[in-house]
Amino acid sequence: MIKEPQYKHLYVLSESKKVTIMAMNYNKLWKLLIDRGLIKKDLREMAGLSTNVIAKMGKNGDVSTEVLRKICKALDCGLDDIVEIVPDEDSES
Repeated sequence: MIKEPQYKHLYVLSESKKVTIMAMNYNKLWKLLIDRGLIKKDLREMAGLSTNVIAKMGKNGDVSTEVLRKICKALDCGLDDIVEIVPDEDSES
């Protein structure tokens, strides 16, 4: 079994050569679930995800693009409906 690499942050280099470290935020996903009357268990079953993946997302941890694709397919929505990429407050340099 081939394991996908796990990435902790997204790095953005601007013209000023300042590196901004970006993090994932899933607040849009949790709000979407509430708006649709769903809970995390429903999402897990609909998208075929493990409890570990849901727990990781609950802590705004990084997940694979395959996980995000499954969620978008299960909820019939776009990526921008479930995730936001924000500056990581702890790691700006």
